[in-house]
Amino acid sequence: MIIFNAATSAIVEKSPYIVRTSFTMWQNTVPAAKVAKAKGAKKVVIAVTDYGPGIDAEAAFKKTFEAEGGTIVEAIRMPINTTDFSPIMQRIKNSGADTIFTFLPAGPPTVSFVKSYIDNGLKAANVRLISLGDVLSESDLPSLGDNSIGLLSTYHYALSHASPENKAFLERLAKTGMPDDKVTMTSVAAYDGARVIYKMIEATNGQRDPEKAVAAVKGMTWISPRGPVTIDPVTRHITQNIYLREVAKQDGKLVNKEIQTFEAQPDWALVKN
Repeated sequence: MIIFNAATSAIVEKSPYIVRTSFTMWQNTVPAAKVAKAKGAKKVVIAVTDYGPGIDAEAAFKKTFEAEGGTIVEAIRMPINTTDFSPIMQRIKNSGADTIFTFLPAGPPTVSFVKSYIDNGLKAANVRLISLGDVLSESDLPSLGDNSIGLLSTYHYALSHASPENKAFLERLAKTGMPDDKVTMTSVAAYDGARVIYKMIEATNGQRDPEKAVAAVKGMTWISPRGPVTIDPVTRHITQNIYLREVAKQDGKLVNKEIQTFEAQPDWALVKN
């Protein structure tokens, strides 16, 4: 089984025949907490969607930020069907927090959350918003408009990633009729997942041999459109760079511009202290 999308850490532990080419919440969130502390955050409100990945993101941020000496003033878990975030923004205002960390699954709620953050005056009041990349996907930036400029997120891929591999990847997708704003992290994970599947088939000569198939990709390393990646030989999870991105305007278009790299990040939930 090759995981192209799911982000809950425990998945790879359910079977020795599972390999992940996507990401985990811990992998993307630990750098976010470090960025928050480096930028002077002292009191943070965590606001996440109340399901597995959201709970993982909350745990990762809290553990990392508190270890860095910061304070979590409140952790808010939002029902997955939430569309009105004004009450949440009022709670954040009342908390006295200087920073919000958030994760919501990509879709209409993410746009609503960011618009509510802007419309309720938190951005104007210099309450910093740091999110995971799902919240600021390239396809949603036009809806958010110029008010989103300067917002920060941590993620393992951005359309604007500058590399020959990403350029070639986007060109190949364009030939199929897929516009750039429809390309997401799942596109890259599936592309890389297909590479892993080909390697497994090659190693087994197309025969059903799960032990040999998985063994063939443990430690496998290549240059993905997202950057250098490796299948960890112990966890079978992908190790990859995580990027701090800032919404910026380039050539009249809003993009997530990579401004810092956290190299070779593992799934921190599976790293034994």
